[in-house]
Amino acid sequence: MRRSEKKLFRIADEIQSLQAEEERLAAELEEHRTRHHDARLDAIDGHADDRAHFKEIETDLARFERALVKVRNRRASLEEERVRLLAKLD
Repeated sequence: MRRSEKKLFRIADEIQSLQAEEERLAAELEEHRTRHHDARLDAIDGHADDRAHFKEIETDLARFERALVKVRNRRASLEEERVRLLAKLD
């Protein structure tokens, strides 16, 4: 097996892993968006504790959004690499 073929298998495995990670992050992000919405409503009418909780959730939401973008960018990069390697094999 040629080196480029081995690399293709490794890339395919990593893409599959990243797809699973992307699905997990997307589900968690949706959960955090729901919690963020609820916390925002509580913070409007609530006490200082509610506003502090909202800030925490807002920070978490941003962290999950960044993580999801990072995984998607990595997967897109690997998919481009896979296309390039497949073209070499032809």
